[in-house]
Parts: sequence; structure tokens; C-alpha cells
Amino acid sequence: MAATLECAGNSRSSFGKTVEGEIAWENGAVGTAIWSGVPLEDILSKSGIIGRKLREVIEVIFVGADGSVEEATPIESKNRYSRSLPIGKALDPDTIVALRMNGEALPKEQGYPARLIVPGWFAMASVKWLNTIILTKEKFPFKGYFNSTKYVYLMDRNGRTEREPVTDLNVKSLITNPKTKQNLTVGSLVTIEGKAWSGHGRITKVEVNLGNGWQATTLVDNDKLSKYAWTSWKFEWMPTQTGKTIISVRATDAMNNMQPEKPMMNSYLYGYNAIQHLEIRIK
Repeated sequence: MAATLECAGNSRSSFGKTVEGEIAWENGAVGTAIWSGVPLEDILSKSGIIGRKLREVIEVIFVGADGSVEEATPIESKNRYSRSLPIGKALDPDTIVALRMNGEALPKEQGYPARLIVPGWFAMASVKWLNTIILTKEKFPFKGYFNSTKYVYLMDRNGRTEREPVTDLNVKSLITNPKTKQNLTVGSLVTIEGKAWSGHGRITKVEVNLGNGWQATTLVDNDKLSKYAWTSWKFEWMPTQTGKTIISVRATDAMNNMQPEKPMMNSYLYGYNAIQHLEIRIK
């Protein structure tokens, strides 16, 4: 299954702010690969946890081997990377325990020997170096550090701090060519191209604006990968005058979600997906 994984902090630097202890990512903390493995649903059913027992489960907790794996270390602590999924998402046939990446064994840095893949969600849910799976009937959401303290949207609304979990990927597009402040030549054909993705279904439209209104781009091989994979797009353009030009890009997905002009502000600066504006120079 092809799936795009994006760090929740990808493009954090575009907020124009910093967060202590967090990396000020630009736009490179995202990638797409072909993941092969076993549906989590199959693993749970082969363990004997089926029928009424499975119906009683509310959450499934996943513990990675990065950090302490000592039994005495509680999984709720920040010393053990642990995340949970609601049982419905855990039993989604597309949620898998991956053993291979692009046809080969998982690389060490990608979670060898096994990792969780939760397609359509930000990458923190796809626990690497998967060590333990715990099923719980607790009625309250799992309070693990990386589940309730980090990877949540903290927002100030009307003087109150509201907390929402970081889950689905936001609709987003990025320009991969040309580069910021690259020099281009009048009269030369330029291929503007990039990637677009969403956790809410396939990308249905990508548009660019060169100062004269939004124009549709060409989606490339959009139907050849899964709905969880990014879409390539391109737009042919021939600049006719010198000077600074701003290229803007926005994407729309199958649920009619369109990139906003401004991002949703939150304390940890997660989920940046505002329209990208890229400056180039024509000579």
C-alpha cells in the first residue's frame, strides 16, 4: 500500500514562530513509500481476541522500542514512546503492521523489524520499532505523554485553552520546482511542479496563481497509487516579463477541503497547511 507519512511539525518554520524543544522544520519532513505487512485486524484475531472480547475494547495502545522498554517504566511516561488508536481505526483493514518498505525489509531508521502504518494520519501515529500492543477497555482516552501532552492541538479560544488530538493529515500542497528565489529567464518554458496530499481522500484539484488568478494544474498518475499517497502535479508556464514573481499553490481533496490562506494557530505549531507562496526572479 502506498502511503504518505508527514511529521505533524512539517513546515513549522512557516508559522514564523518557534517552540522550545521542537524542530523548526521547513518542508522536508514528509515522504511516500510502498508499505507491505499484515493488517492489524488479522493479528488481533489470530491472537484469539475476537467476538465479544474484541467488542469490549475501546482503544489499542502501541509501544515502541525507542526509549525505555523496562517493565518498571510506565507507558504513560515520556521515556517510552506510546500512542493509541480508537478501536475503529485500529481495525480498519488499511491499518497494518509493516515489515517491508518499497519491496525490501524496513530500514533501521524506518522501524526495523516492524512498525505500525496508520495511513491518512500524521506520522506520529505510525509507531516505529513496534514492541508491544495493548488492548484496553478503559472508557477514558489513553493518557500517554505522546498521546495527550504532545501531538495535540492546543488553542486559545475566547480565553480558554482547548485541546484536540492530532489525527488526519490536512490537505496540503508544496512546490518542488522551481526553488525559492531561483532565477528564471524571460521566454523560457518553466515546468512548475510539486506534490499534494490529504488524509481525507484523493486530491481532486491543484491550482497555481501567478498573479492573474487561479489556474488548474495537471495531476500526474493520480489514479495509479492508493488514496493515501501524495499526488504529483505540474503546470507549464512561460514568463513574459522581468522582475519578482510570486507563485502560489493550493490543493482540494475529495471531501472538498481546500487549503486555507492562513494556518490554524496552535501552541506546538502542528499541522501547517496554508497556501504556499514562493518567490522567484525573472531576468
